[in-house]
Amino acid sequence: ELQPFYGRNGRRGLAVLAINERDTREIVESYAKRNGLTFTFQTDEHALTAQEYGVFGFPTIFILDRNGIVRDKILGHIPVARLEKLVSRYL
Repeated sequence: ELQPFYGRNGRRGLAVLAINERDTREIVESYAKRNGLTFTFQTDEHALTAQEYGVFGFPTIFILDRNGIVRDKILGHIPVARLEKLVSRYL
């Protein structure tokens, strides 16, 4: 669901960073390639990033403004239409 969302909003300044916990870079890169995903991925093989940001369930979505300030934290699935409304405030 994130790829079409990113495609519609990337030109407006949206950046998507997907952090995958516990998988290797090779697994994540293979998954992204197979699924035609063009946004940025990072691996968190030792769950250090998840721990630092208080992630205890998946998915967890953080919305940051242009200055890198966390404006929203969403636990669990969110419909893309609602995500677009939340993000549009910061684009």
